[in-house]
Amino acid sequence: MSNRPKREEDQQSPHKAQLLPRPTTSAGRSNELEFILAWVALSSDAPDSDAMDTSGLVACCGAKLVHVLDTQPLAFTARGLSSLEPTAMKLWCGGCPMADGFVAEHVRVLRDLGSWLERDCGGLFANAITASKGRLAGRGGLLARLARTEAYSNPRGARVQRLFRTLDTLQLFSAVDPETLRL
Repeated sequence: MSNRPKREEDQQSPHKAQLLPRPTTSAGRSNELEFILAWVALSSDAPDSDAMDTSGLVACCGAKLVHVLDTQPLAFTARGLSSLEPTAMKLWCGGCPMADGFVAEHVRVLRDLGSWLERDCGGLFANAITASKGRLAGRGGLLARLARTEAYSNPRGARVQRLFRTLDTLQLFSAVDPETLRL
């Protein structure tokens, strides 16, 4: 993880704000890495997709998901994600027409992420980042670790690219080998 302070322009850019709303409470910020991991997992993995979510789910539910993070931070812990119920997902995205047809798929993906966090990361995405020692590539790199999840199983997929672009932009992870993904 980077110890560099966040630049004001990183937090103020309209494009970046649209990409990822930030939590507003200290409770929400405590699970921000797991939230980012889940947020990007809900996006499209289409290789030609530069948008956060081609189906519109993330755009439609973004503010609601950040509200859940701020008011129910345990929802985005490893345990919260691994035990996510479809009814909770429907409540999180209530009123979003894009969410209805994908609830079961998104719950499956988020449960898988939560289980991976519990099983392989001691419950925290920060542990996977630390264990990678800043490397993306190689056996101990973050790509290999993330490949154990359904959402990030394609190391060349749009989600993986988007995750690392987001982490880099927010200065939450600086790869020592960024050429691996051409960040």
